[in-house]
Amino acid sequence: MLEEALSRSFRAVPPRDLNDIRLPKTTVLYCTRSACPRCRTFDGERRTEYERTKYRGVRVLRWDCDDPTLRALALRAGVDVIPAYIEIPTHAQGTFRVVNPE
Repeated sequence: MLEEALSRSFRAVPPRDLNDIRLPKTTVLYCTRSACPRCRTFDGERRTEYERTKYRGVRVLRWDCDDPTLRALALRAGVDVIPAYIEIPTHAQGTFRVVNPE
């Protein structure tokens, strides 16, 4: 529930930088687009199990790259293929890590 509320708030008021959304708990952004066939396949066949295995106990937020502002932030973080995950560490010195599930 909190995850959906955070995702909606990012769409309503996009952060200027991913550093603006460092939260006290490690957060992962799931980057996807509605027109992406690979994303639809991953969502339908593997996403639940992948996240259960790799991100157990971690907050995973949907990052809708249909939105140009959110897409630009994902690109700046290093996303070049979707679907992708951006791992955001809690501490300011930590670096973002992009993970492609395939």
